[in-house]
Amino acid sequence: MVYPFLLLYFTRLRNAISHLLNGLFPTYRIIQKLKSSELETNPVKRQCEEKETRLFVAAYILHDFEKFPDYPIWLEENDTDDVFKNRDWRKDPAKKSDAPNLRRGYVKQKIQDFSLDSFLGEDWENCIDDIVWLSSNAGDGSDADRGLEIRGLRPNLDGRVRNILQRLLKMSDLFASLLKHPRDVESDGRNEKLPELLNDLSNGQLTFSYHALSDNRGVLTNIINNALMDAHPQQYYTQLLYLPDGVVYLASNDAPAIHTADIPNQVVDKIKILCSKQLTKRQTGFSRDGKGFKFADYYWLFFRANELMEVSINAAISILPDTKLASSGKRSESLQSFQTQGELPQNIDVVFGNEIQIDRLAEFGDIICRGIWSKWQERANEYQKQFPKAERKNIPDLNLTEKLAEYLGLPEEIPAIRQIQSLKKTGGVPLDWYYLSAKYYQKNLGKNLAQNIELMEGMVNYTSNLIEPILEDFAIPDGWSDLRTYVSRVISLPTGAVFEPKPDQFLIEISRYNAAKFTGRGRENVCAISSSPYTITEQMESATLFAPQVYSNRQILFNAQAAKRQICSIWSIEIMLRQIMMSKTNATGADFEGRKYRYLYLYPAYFFTPETNKFLQKAYNAISQTRFDAELRKHFVSKEQVANLTIDNYQQVDDLLIKQDISPEDDKTFKISYPDDETLTFFFIGLPPGREATDTESWVMPTWLAFALPLVLDVKVVASESPVPPFISGADFEQTVLIDGEHQAIRSLIQKDNYRLDSILPRISEKREFSPLNTLTAAYSIHLEVNRKKDGDPDWGKLADLARDLETSPLYVFYYLNKWLRKQDKIDSVPMAKVRLYLDFYHYFEPEGKAVNQLRKLTELYRRFYRSKSQYAKANAILKPIDEAADVILKIDKSMASDTDSLIDVVAARLAKLMNNVRRRAAEGKPTLTLIDGKWKPALTSEEERQAVYEFSKYFVKEIFEGSFKSDRARLAGTQLNLIRDTCEYLYRLADDEERKARPQEEPDDIPELELEASV
Repeated sequence: MVYPFLLLYFTRLRNAISHLLNGLFPTYRIIQKLKSSELETNPVKRQCEEKETRLFVAAYILHDFEKFPDYPIWLEENDTDDVFKNRDWRKDPAKKSDAPNLRRGYVKQKIQDFSLDSFLGEDWENCIDDIVWLSSNAGDGSDADRGLEIRGLRPNLDGRVRNILQRLLKMSDLFASLLKHPRDVESDGRNEKLPELLNDLSNGQLTFSYHALSDNRGVLTNIINNALMDAHPQQYYTQLLYLPDGVVYLASNDAPAIHTADIPNQVVDKIKILCSKQLTKRQTGFSRDGKGFKFADYYWLFFRANELMEVSINAAISILPDTKLASSGKRSESLQSFQTQGELPQNIDVVFGNEIQIDRLAEFGDIICRGIWSKWQERANEYQKQFPKAERKNIPDLNLTEKLAEYLGLPEEIPAIRQIQSLKKTGGVPLDWYYLSAKYYQKNLGKNLAQNIELMEGMVNYTSNLIEPILEDFAIPDGWSDLRTYVSRVISLPTGAVFEPKPDQFLIEISRYNAAKFTGRGRENVCAISSSPYTITEQMESATLFAPQVYSNRQILFNAQAAKRQICSIWSIEIMLRQIMMSKTNATGADFEGRKYRYLYLYPAYFFTPETNKFLQKAYNAISQTRFDAELRKHFVSKEQVANLTIDNYQQVDDLLIKQDISPEDDKTFKISYPDDETLTFFFIGLPPGREATDTESWVMPTWLAFALPLVLDVKVVASESPVPPFISGADFEQTVLIDGEHQAIRSLIQKDNYRLDSILPRISEKREFSPLNTLTAAYSIHLEVNRKKDGDPDWGKLADLARDLETSPLYVFYYLNKWLRKQDKIDSVPMAKVRLYLDFYHYFEPEGKAVNQLRKLTELYRRFYRSKSQYAKANAILKPIDEAADVILKIDKSMASDTDSLIDVVAARLAKLMNNVRRRAAEGKPTLTLIDGKWKPALTSEEERQAVYEFSKYFVKEIFEGSFKSDRARLAGTQLNLIRDTCEYLYRLADDEERKARPQEEPDDIPELELEASV
């Protein structure tokens, strides 16, 4: 009931909502816990009923009322003694004690403004003094005012109750200002207040607890946090605060200690639960190339060999549907070529048709025999090597291809298969299985898809029976040992770290780094993403979200051993989790990297409470807008060509950014797909720019969202090309927005790569300030109007030119307005509303308006004596004085005008001649007219006109030519002069339009010659 009014009011105090909610929600949860039947008596349970709880809420909302934006205004309006008449509120901020009548008047007004009167009930006015006292004593020392009662305040609450509520308020204020990391809740010499307050309020029945992480990888970090939350029994631990690097709990005093020995296994089990179903359903990481099917190595983490064969059935169906073009005909041609070369006997019939079912069975048979079984044998043999030779077991030699040939009823083809398997230079293509598959379908014609699926299931069942005894006899490590070690190393609890930090981990990292510089013997691999003491492996393309064969500064150049990047086991698991739980396509490797995802990492401004986290998780799941399109532009620029770039309008853009019930196929974002009953503690999202996007386009929407989301969702945001989270926690950086490695076009527009919250959209004041968000919105709006192609393609590649031009001079805004006009087929001049819009845009690029104000003065000076004949006149007629003045300066012999005064005189002479020609109708234009006694007459006498001409000439020479262009004729010529002309043309038209609106009657295009002569 109260929250909407607060949100509306605190749009100017950007972080006020965060401060209020993050202080209010955890303390309110503690109040509910203290009042519950689970606990024995305590001060809150004895003294605080519903009314007292509501007073606490109201007092906390108002506890920083001296920071409200309208408080100084209220003080001035109620200043009967002129105490604040000349006070500079910026240098001397308002204090609570400044308010008259012990602050009652202002507190009463805010209670009504926020609808707290309805919240408090009918007798709310009797609560004013209580709220004044509570809101004035939420802190300690200078933040408290215990003398209010002595000075006449009359609280109605009992002193004991007020002291309880005051401690609750202090707790809320500490939550919102002190907590940056989970461990900040413990009593460690730096923070004694929070634990003491909770102990006093609960009579020792409650305490704070936490778990903390020392690393942040992304999805893996979320899963570790969730496993640790599961390890805290809910009957003893209540989740209170969420941070990327851990969770704060409200614990009962009899809560059992957390056993950390099982946590690594719980993390592994949670990963298996989250991922195994997805892998079975989607076969993420399965692909096909010229050598057959392949799958990511991480499948071995979730499935035994026989289970993986079952997954391969679905992969074969999805990768090779009946509509897919077959390759079996080409395989037949390859076998025939080997026969022609004499490498295969002529008695083997290798001619078969081009059928997709042949492909499917061949690729499926090859993956279970070569891709799964042979790979398992390699892994088992490798594992045996760690034992002494006397203890090693020999793995039975099982030729699965020949066994399956027998199962398919083709034992007579085994000799031919052996001949084909002995061929060299096959390029890794499974020709043996293509031959076997073709022979099977030659004997078994007319099988449909269901029968083919049944056949593959039969092959898997038959194979499972063969290999099950071997699998049981030869156990292989499950591959999770590195993760178990990692989990134990990064976890901390109130009792300390699970594994005490030791230098061994660092020594392993540094030794690997040094050894990675060698070539040949002694060289060690190093993780291409981050230094790591864990197992390093070469990456397959099917298991990465970047091209594995690209330059990395962690690899030696021109070294065949380092042709592919290496990656540690922990980052392998993280990338695996992203493929399974984030990606909505099966794109991997270079294909995924080529989509130019840019990542937004969302950190809490303070922390997330269960309430704010639930809100953010819903919003995160529904974010779907990946492009700044025409629809988004319409939100900020109305049909009437008026830009609304206020915080209120930005906070209403969520309807466009966030779509409820969006279908998976319509959601192109790369974000975590997490079960509804699990809590996300770290949010990040990848944004794709579109097909064949340029680097410029890839940064358009991510940068804009990075500045917009803190206003909409109240988070800190880092935008980066890197898939590695740049910070563990939001407390690791002070700024609200960081842009990492942005395109130069974006950097030119936003000017720097980091901003605090108040700088994203500065408060409205008489002095305009630069806003990176408004600058982007204005630039994108201009681009979509000027550079968009006829087919609707936004052509974001041209944004780089626009950004470069605007960085060179904001006056280019009017150049682009002319460019827009040239694209129009039905109009010859720019509508005035459009001119005003672009003038508004100009001020977002140069808030001070120095350049345009200079040219506005120039335009005003020549409008005193010269006008075009018609409001629809061409630019040349409007800009005649500027063109004449520039022509004189550019062409005059310097010997004829060696100083400033002589140059001014020459320019003035040319313009005087122009005005004479105008009167004689020998040149375009007319003198400036004025309406006298119902008749239009020249506004200036001859002497006044000569003076006006001289003033214009003086300004043009001294301010424009000498001041702006440093007397450089080359700078005045060409582009710079065109910018002056474009700008002055539209400033002239705006001034002319305002004049015409104010005229009692229409001005004629010309006046009788007699009246002109009379004025001379």
